Amino acid sequence: MLSTKFFCNLTFDPLGFQLSTADQQYIKGVQSCTWTETIPSEQRLEYMIFPRMMAMSEVAWNNSPSDWKGFEKRVINQLPMLDAMNINYRFQDLKGFSVNSVFTDTASLRITNPVPEFKIHYTTDGSLPTLSSKIFNGSVLVNQPVQFKLAAFNTSGKRGEVYTINYKKQPYAEATKITELQKGLNFSYYPHGYRVVSEISEKDLEIKQVTSAVEIPVAKTADQFATKHKGYFYADQTGVYTFFLRSDDGSVLKINGSTLVDNDGMHFAIEKSAQIALKKGYHAFELLFLEGGGGYTLKLEVQDPSGKRREVNGKDFFRQ
Repeated sequence: MLSTKFFCNLTFDPLGFQLSTADQQYIKGVQSCTWTETIPSEQRLEYMIFPRMMAMSEVAWNNSPSDWKGFEKRVINQLPMLDAMNINYRFQDLKGFSVNSVFTDTASLRITNPVPEFKIHYTTDGSLPTLSSKIFNGSVLVNQPVQFKLAAFNTSGKRGEVYTINYKKQPYAEATKITELQKGLNFSYYPHGYRVVSEISEKDLEIKQVTSAVEIPVAKTADQFATKHKGYFYADQTGVYTFFLRSDDGSVLKINGSTLVDNDGMHFAIEKSAQIALKKGYHAFELLFLEGGGGYTLKLEVQDPSGKRREVNGKDFFRQ
């Protein structure tokens, strides 16, 4: 299957359907499809299928298709060929930042560029970056509210996706003065269809229990449903935390009663992130999620003030 991100699913096994050795001979190859009803041009079509087509080939030809790092390197090596053929391929994502960032005194914007040959240009005046804009070299000091617009440019000068990063100054949020907390989160399950999480209604509540972390402990979920996780997130040190929320379909993360990450609505599996400055201690936590049908994804990760990114777990959560 084709991924909605940069590559397709490299773990797909064309022979992994409990086929006998005798039946495997009938597998002649692999195929991936692109439906073009809403693709307006050949240029957009190229953007949708490259380099995904390389991922399909990887699945078909490679004996160890889950070798992500090796595959990523091979794709990067092929980019000059796509440039020479004037193919409008999708650039790899720039990483290492949150589009909604904060600082308490100063901060340093850093960008992970997967293709060193591509140059990153940026602006701070609201205009779109061009080849004449400032070049991003390693990091940029932030000491006042600012909006960055940045993009990678390939060796032929073509611009990739434009990223907008907003920095705002924020004091450390006070921890909640609360005692007698228990491990885990209060979990609620609503087997009903919603379009956005604000539609979730307590009249549809069917299951209420406790989970150790962000998980959906329902043996067989409805085709359409919603969930709520509620409790407290424990910040083990004072600093700026980055939360990464990936979902299919909609999700909203609230910290201390305010929306931090808004990933709401009906969509494929996408990740959104935001930063918040927290004092050490317990902070009110609420995660709302809805599934509109066709299989769901829900994953929450956190990057602590030391820069370590990990999936949230049972050590992070408490409840009354």
